[in-house]
Amino acid sequence: PPFDGQIKQAALALVSRGARMVEYWHWHTLHFGVETYWGGVLPHSQRPGRIHREVAALGATLKAVGGAVDGLEPDADVLMLWSTETKWSFETYPPLALPDGGPDPESYLHLFDAHYRGLAEAGAQVRIQHVAQFLAADPAESAATHPVLVVPALYVVDDATLAALTAYAEAGGHLVIGIRTAYGDELARARRDPAPARLSGPAGVWYEEYTNLDAPLAVHVADAGAAERTDDTTAGGAGAVPDAATDPASPADAPFVLEPGSAGTRWADVLHVEDATVVLRAAPTEIGADAMLTTRASGAGRVSYVATVPNPELSRSIARWLVPATAASAWAATETVTVTTGSRAGAPGLAFVSNWSAHEGTVTTPSAVRDLETREVVAAGTTLTLAPRAAHVYELVDADAS
Repeated sequence: PPFDGQIKQAALALVSRGARMVEYWHWHTLHFGVETYWGGVLPHSQRPGRIHREVAALGATLKAVGGAVDGLEPDADVLMLWSTETKWSFETYPPLALPDGGPDPESYLHLFDAHYRGLAEAGAQVRIQHVAQFLAADPAESAATHPVLVVPALYVVDDATLAALTAYAEAGGHLVIGIRTAYGDELARARRDPAPARLSGPAGVWYEEYTNLDAPLAVHVADAGAAERTDDTTAGGAGAVPDAATDPASPADAPFVLEPGSAGTRWADVLHVEDATVVLRAAPTEIGADAMLTTRASGAGRVSYVATVPNPELSRSIARWLVPATAASAWAATETVTVTTGSRAGAPGLAFVSNWSAHEGTVTTPSAVRDLETREVVAAGTTLTLAPRAAHVYELVDADAS
């Protein structure tokens, strides 16, 4: 059963990301069949109880918020591409292994979620698009609207999409490529190009070998004092590869901050690094996989390559590197509090603030805001204490609002 307040939290979380309707299955909990214990709004007794009261309270909240969410456009720090074709392909031919060594038919979900989880837990706001939606937009407009584009495991992909991804980086976006991306064509046939196909030049790396990992592979920030690998087999003679600590083109002014316990899991590409900056390394493996995160300037933007499946600690570290400033940081939100923002044409922006803990949390308002339920106006710089499981919708207002 959900805790008190979680039904409201879940519903407002959906609304904050653009939902136009919230529905419940079932109205009453069924008395027979395979969904006998799939809880409904009413229990088996069909007497209104706590869940009914919570849903009714949500109705009151939505009534109070009213039309304030009409036309809401959720903000997005990061765009992620979803590929149904790759998901289908990996269900039959999975790249990842289960603990017993067998194939994992949910490989695509695990690969996608490994990146999404870190972004969400670091406070970044994520918009997800199907590949066709990304292709329908101009790459330069996408780069201006979404400064970071994360592409995990886009295995089944045509040439037009690869060209659009390259154009996105050239136009000023930060393209982040995950494993298996650009390895197959639109029919899932392995490409003849050096992997990642057509993206290896902009990324400054390529590979021909890869391996599953039986155990996590600890990573560390590349050491500026260590001797860098020289790969004489690459075209044109690469020479020494710079580290992130010494590369003036590094995307972040501050050094990469790595959470303790950060590691690559389940997979590693054996990268040949040409002219990219090595950001993260692992201790050299017997097969030679060591560069785990690289980055390279490309046109007005940048292309980074993640050569493994990041664990939660590593995923959050990469997310904070990609998006150092979030709505949650602007609101000085404590660890269990999320802040999701959105804009409305001709109206002030909104902020959805939720405390997902059984303990109190706090935020500090970056500007004057109005609580759309209570209509209370709070001045900028006010520290608000959030009750356990509390969820609020705030409207940004002028400092002089009464």
